[in-house]
Amino acid sequence: MTRSQFIGALLLCLTVGLCQSAWGQSLTLRGGQQSQMQQVLPEVVKIELGGVERVDAAAIRALLRTKTGQTLKPALVTADVHRIFEMGLFDDVRVGYKRKGDGVVLRFQVLERASIAAVRLQGHDALSTEAVMKVVSLKTNSLYKPAEAQDNANKIRELYVEEGYFLATVTPEVQRLKGNQVLVRFVIRERAEIKVRAIEILGNQGIADGDIKAVLRTREGSFMSLFGKDGTFKRETLETDLQVIQYLYLTKGYIQAKVEEPVVSLSPDMRYVRISIRVNEGPRFRVGKVSVKGDSQVDIAKLQKKLKLQTGDWFNYVHVQSDGQMLSGAQKRFGYAFATVSNESLPKTGGKVVDWVYHVQKGDKVYFGEIKMVGAATTRDKVIRRELQFAEGELYNESKLKISKIRVQRLGFFEKVEIKTKPSKKRRVVDVVVRVKERTTGTFQVGAGFSSVDNFITTAQISKDNFLGRGQRLSVNASFSSIRTMFQGSFFEPYFLDSNVTFALELYNFQQLFTDFTRNSLGGSLSWGYRFIRELHLDFTYNLEQVSTSIGGLSGRADVPIASLFNSGLTSSVRMTLTYDSRNDRMVPTSGWFAQASAEFANPVLLSENVFNRYTGRVRRYFPMPLNGVLKFNLVWGQITAPTGQNVPLFERFFVGGIFNIRGFQRNTLGPAIGVPSSGDPAAILSPFNIGGTRQLYLNNEFELPLLKAPVNLRGLLFFDIGNAFGENQDLSIQNMRMSFGWGIRWFSPVGPLRFEWGIPLDPQPGEDPLVFAFTIGNSF
Repeated sequence: MTRSQFIGALLLCLTVGLCQSAWGQSLTLRGGQQSQMQQVLPEVVKIELGGVERVDAAAIRALLRTKTGQTLKPALVTADVHRIFEMGLFDDVRVGYKRKGDGVVLRFQVLERASIAAVRLQGHDALSTEAVMKVVSLKTNSLYKPAEAQDNANKIRELYVEEGYFLATVTPEVQRLKGNQVLVRFVIRERAEIKVRAIEILGNQGIADGDIKAVLRTREGSFMSLFGKDGTFKRETLETDLQVIQYLYLTKGYIQAKVEEPVVSLSPDMRYVRISIRVNEGPRFRVGKVSVKGDSQVDIAKLQKKLKLQTGDWFNYVHVQSDGQMLSGAQKRFGYAFATVSNESLPKTGGKVVDWVYHVQKGDKVYFGEIKMVGAATTRDKVIRRELQFAEGELYNESKLKISKIRVQRLGFFEKVEIKTKPSKKRRVVDVVVRVKERTTGTFQVGAGFSSVDNFITTAQISKDNFLGRGQRLSVNASFSSIRTMFQGSFFEPYFLDSNVTFALELYNFQQLFTDFTRNSLGGSLSWGYRFIRELHLDFTYNLEQVSTSIGGLSGRADVPIASLFNSGLTSSVRMTLTYDSRNDRMVPTSGWFAQASAEFANPVLLSENVFNRYTGRVRRYFPMPLNGVLKFNLVWGQITAPTGQNVPLFERFFVGGIFNIRGFQRNTLGPAIGVPSSGDPAAILSPFNIGGTRQLYLNNEFELPLLKAPVNLRGLLFFDIGNAFGENQDLSIQNMRMSFGWGIRWFSPVGPLRFEWGIPLDPQPGEDPLVFAFTIGNSF
């Protein structure tokens, strides 16, 4: 019996008093009279609920309109059954009664829907479980609803259609388990992807087939499509391609071109399709008169000179878009946030020339309202706000929004930064939402590893780039390897007392092995700086360290008679550094400049025993390239001098070669060398001793391209390096430069950026390796 049939029968029973109750008792009419003509309905003395296990009984009772103490009303009971069923929590709802004295006890019997114990997939070979489950909304322990399961099956099939499996079917199956639970299984029959056998362009004369197919995302199948997604047919992609073709014609002057709906023919075996796209090109138009009209805030004559759409050129819609952005942007710089630019085309009769009119509507001036931060769980608001170039109540300026986004991104604390406006409740006001996604800025590492530079290395590090969410940097680390021992602690405050003053403190204890000697240093530095603008910063640093050197190093030499270079003692110096930094991201830059110049003076006036003057400069440039690639250049220059009659200390000279400067050569092997006896014996054989240069100049050129995106984060690169270190009497010329080229892989791993690079020296000298492989932990420039 269906629910509606049951309710109907119940109503009949309640009306004529002839129905047997659920508990086998009949309803007796008052006065003991069995009359079909006149009845007195009984009173409801109790209401019971049956079958309720997980659902809150109070929630069901709150829906009931039938109450104890009331006269039994069949229509009201019927409505109560409907209300309970409409809760969506039950597969069946029934009502019964039994007599109790002169009244009746009503019992609503429900059958709760089963809960989902698990959701499984079967037959999904082409797509991963993770990819399919992203579109499944069924959750464990939720109530099973057949309609919802079918809806999820449809979503899975839509996913397969998007991936080119047009013949795929998805069927939901249910397996009943104990405890009123079910296992939902989606059975997938993928069948084969449909490949594109051929794409035919019809009606085109002005633009060649190859030029049209080059801009399409839908590709014809090839041999390589057997191993990838290339050549797979997707309806959504084809629809997008029609718009791409239309846009292509607009950029070539065909303003009346029309692209018809494609004809898609499926092969008999349902494995391939042939696509025919017909284009009605129409005439090709040149640009006639171009004018700007409307209520522009900026003088129209000035704007007219900046237009890219020019009289006599072939019409190009790219220029129209560029002009529209320029015209609206000119208004938005003066507070007109809702400025619009509309276009009007006026083809000349009988000719192939079109006049073009830009209509500017600046609208009302708008002001910045509330600025809200979203997503900054640990970063304090002020860290973000001090990078913003606008404030509440200021006149709207779109340029300031763009600059602010770049500044916040450059902090390096966030993976993603979005700054968007939204309407405010106040008239002529827009609120601003700064939405960020924080990246991990703190590390705690204790581990061991291997590097071609350090060989075996043990490290312990605690660092935080956004300490306490204040934007400060704190780091304490120690490392031990075959070439260095390091203890270091540093602190940096970018906005001392919320001003443009910066403060930095560093303490360290280093031991480093060079090729032929070992350098030991214990000391620290204190820096104060001032930020003139965000991009320009001036630092003054005082450095104090005790330095000692000893013969030996990696070569294991001993008793080499060049003591004049092995100065030891106290170095007390001051350094002035001017830095310009317009990079879009401090951690992973893809555009902008970085330039730095410094001068350091170690002088007896400062009680320094080691005396020298050092000057350095570096310039870095980043260019974004297609396919998310980056073209990078790094130019470094340095010079160090000592007073007349004194030598520059060996440990302060420039040593180049290796993965950190000029790749393709072993570490610190380039630059001037002198012949020295291998021992204190006057008859000992002379061997080269690398003494480093008093000048250095090198240029790194790189092209970096992503190979695998997140979460793998693998990038490849090609490089060309040129440079050297030069002695006092060497010419700084191209003839004395060393050059290399090579390739590499960079992996932004969970433990930090890893570099694997292979370099080949051009014109290798005797004793130099023809191929040098190096890998290390850390970023490039």
